[in-house]
Amino acid sequence: MRIVDVDFASVPDLTSALRGQDVVVSTLPAEVASLQVPIIDAAVAAGVPRFLPTEYGSNISNPLSRQIPVFAEKVKIEEYLEAKAAAGQIAYTFVYTGAFLEWGIRHHFVLDVAEYKPTLLDEGRAVFSTTNVETLGRALVAIVEHLDETKNRAVFLEDLKISQARLLELARTAAPEKPWQGSYAKTDDLVEKAGEGLAKGIFTFDNIAPFLYRSIVSPGYGGSFEKSDNELLGLGQSSEEFVLEQYKKLLQ
Repeated sequence: MRIVDVDFASVPDLTSALRGQDVVVSTLPAEVASLQVPIIDAAVAAGVPRFLPTEYGSNISNPLSRQIPVFAEKVKIEEYLEAKAAAGQIAYTFVYTGAFLEWGIRHHFVLDVAEYKPTLLDEGRAVFSTTNVETLGRALVAIVEHLDETKNRAVFLEDLKISQARLLELARTAAPEKPWQGSYAKTDDLVEKAGEGLAKGIFTFDNIAPFLYRSIVSPGYGGSFEKSDNELLGLGQSSEEFVLEQYKKLLQ
């Protein structure tokens, strides 16, 4: 592995570092997604054929999710790449994973069971797509091996469709002796409160997360993928048994 120190604001510096590469896979944090513009320009200048921008999350090809404010920078990068591709300068692949499954369980993102008092959004019955981080890693390798099939389009990864209600059932099964007390919240209410915080310039996780949840569980936002590219890329799928094992590790 070759590690190169570069000035991310310098297109010439980046161009020199990227020359001779076949693919650029960006893993910049979403909050600095705009920093990919000079990297894309450098990839074009260096003659790199393919660029995979920072995505790895919600389906922002969906018109409603595309309007969610916390995805604005990602949308701009997609549009920038689409324009470059239309001009024949580079090709792209967008990778959508939905919520991360095992990471989301361990970090209480898909369902917060830290104190055995999970809050279900909108009754918790919305089914959404999830992907394991390991699957994403294998998918990135497979995309490089399937450049023609993944050219200038979104790739959808999905290990398991599941709901918060089902996650809670599996968590209860994994640790039935715990003092479980579930509650409910409306995504609309959380988004409204978070929007007020963002409007004041308070960019905390508590003000960002409700918008992420909206893209995952709200009807019409594309959280349950209509198709999956797992088979094309030679990837398997996960299971509820896997989820149960994750909760056993977490809760016991």
